[in-house]
Amino acid sequence: MKKAKAAILSVLATYFAAGAAAQIVPGNAQLNQLQATQQMASTLRWQFEGNANFGNLGHGQIDLALRQDRPYVVFVDAAHGNKISVMTRAANGPAWVNVGPPGFSQAAGQSPKIAIADGEMFVAFEETVANVGRKASVMRYNQAANSWDYVGQPAFSLANARHLDIEVFKGRPYVSYNGYRSYSPPRSPGAVVQAFNRATGQWDMRGSYGFGYAGTVRFTDLEIRNDNAYLSVFLDGQGGTPNRVYIYRYNRANNSWTTMGPAFNTSAGLSMMPDLEIAGEDFYLSMVNIHKYNHQQNTWQKLSQDWSAFDMELRNQKVEGITRTTMPPYSVRVRQMGSAANNSLADHNPIGQHNIAHRARWIDLEVDKNSGTRFIAISDAPGNSMTVMRLKPLSHTLTPTSPVLSTPAQGPRRVESRRRN
Repeated sequence: MKKAKAAILSVLATYFAAGAAAQIVPGNAQLNQLQATQQMASTLRWQFEGNANFGNLGHGQIDLALRQDRPYVVFVDAAHGNKISVMTRAANGPAWVNVGPPGFSQAAGQSPKIAIADGEMFVAFEETVANVGRKASVMRYNQAANSWDYVGQPAFSLANARHLDIEVFKGRPYVSYNGYRSYSPPRSPGAVVQAFNRATGQWDMRGSYGFGYAGTVRFTDLEIRNDNAYLSVFLDGQGGTPNRVYIYRYNRANNSWTTMGPAFNTSAGLSMMPDLEIAGEDFYLSMVNIHKYNHQQNTWQKLSQDWSAFDMELRNQKVEGITRTTMPPYSVRVRQMGSAANNSLADHNPIGQHNIAHRARWIDLEVDKNSGTRFIAISDAPGNSMTVMRLKPLSHTLTPTSPVLSTPAQGPRRVESRRRN
């Protein structure tokens, strides 16, 4: 009997950890005892992670990152001078608490992004500089002091920077952004990628400053795999040149960027915010359609049409994406791409309820790399607040297990340059 109970508990644990229905084996008496429980719990639903509608957004863009099934959200905090804040759910109860002091940046910011890797947490954002505009800043969370430190100099970019993205590899942060090629008009934006050098305390350039500038660079999406950098870039055409999307690979040998396959033009169904994701040697790109890179032919193969994913993630080698209607009330839906060749929207498998009951301006889908648990963060319209949801069975409640962070009244400090041992 004890062995039977242990087997049942083991299956339950696997079921709840995976966030999917347990497999019932016909004729297996032990597993069939779970059938009633499975029928009740197999329906996955997006459910509130703690309190809904928290925070006070000064700007609609938010970004979500996960650590041990605990969500962290970075945002522009209207309650603290439009400076940058990070919040996470409390370990006990539904409240959301600040990670370090609220409004920890020196000046007001915009378009914040967050990355957690190798036990470290970083944020990148556009920081306001008087008489200049907005330049790139990166800060690292100091867990011992429960404060945030600048990584190198604040506002380190050579000139204005827009729409930052951040990735971390072995404790080294990388950033991409739209940088201006000159300080005076005409300011033709180009893509910029930089990596922090701990030995010098400076941000090293990867390739030239402002590459891919034959047009106006609007958004970049940076990915780092095994210390190799990859970048998707949306170019807004000028002077009759059509809009395009390029995918670049960094060439370490000559410190330059080369394209992966031909450019996407408007006939391919472009998105201003192309989303690049990598799993092993597989490269996926989400725009209006989903494409996969063919290494041998140096081309991109269209896998799915009518996708229009606002954000894409990979879970167990399968593409999942979150979509939003383009007109108010901006209803939100999460789907998994079907297995049929060049499948259409009807072939995509819904994940969770049909409509997630939020009017969303900005949405972010994330999958915990260890547990596979799915989370979404939504900036609500018109309330200027945030809501985080987790996908789980209706009968099951999960609570985060990683440590909760409190808020001492400490300001930002600069990270001094240091050498690795």
